[in-house]
Amino acid sequence: MEHTIVNQDDYKIFDKLGSSKVPGPKGWVRAFLHKNPNFLGTPFHEGPNLIVGNGREFAAQRIFNVASTAHTWVDYSITDFGVGSGGATVSDGTPIIADPTLDDVGLNSPITLSSAYDAESSSSATGVVKPITTDGSITLMDGEYGSGTYYSKAKCVCVVDASEPTSLGAGDSQQISEAGLYFTSGTTNVMFSHICFAPKWKESDSILTIEWYIIC
Repeated sequence: MEHTIVNQDDYKIFDKLGSSKVPGPKGWVRAFLHKNPNFLGTPFHEGPNLIVGNGREFAAQRIFNVASTAHTWVDYSITDFGVGSGGATVSDGTPIIADPTLDDVGLNSPITLSSAYDAESSSSATGVVKPITTDGSITLMDGEYGSGTYYSKAKCVCVVDASEPTSLGAGDSQQISEAGLYFTSGTTNVMFSHICFAPKWKESDSILTIEWYIIC
């Protein structure tokens, strides 16, 4: 874990999530495509994500340290992420975003980032699931903010490096239109949350950074 200074944008996002009437854990995503590793620029996508059914069951198991009859996830933790190209299609120049569902267990079309990473367990797609801590961070922040409110806040920073996907050559590009967070144990991973957005094209010298906020 890594401690960081909470900036004003972070507070605004957590306030928005805290005021939402949606029950249970909630998430918010900001995605950036940039070439300067020290400057993110303006997000090309910002909005809520869906914490899928397995993610909600995982949260309940961790709270009570009790496994269900169907799954045993009490020893898992959120450590990984992945990206895919199945989050949207384009018709006559207009993107049509796919709606994530509670039944989602993996990315619609996973992208292999590097052979150094694990397979996505739901599809056996190789090299898809990347540890957040490879070049990102997971931060837990103070729970109390504002009068009469108390909630736990977490922020993940997920980074697809300029060298990834490793299959990209100079001048090549990869369409990316979805991302997911995973809770993992060893090489087994299960989707926690899923986001889809309008297609963006990542080149071999660009960086994709996803800031993933969760409030409980």
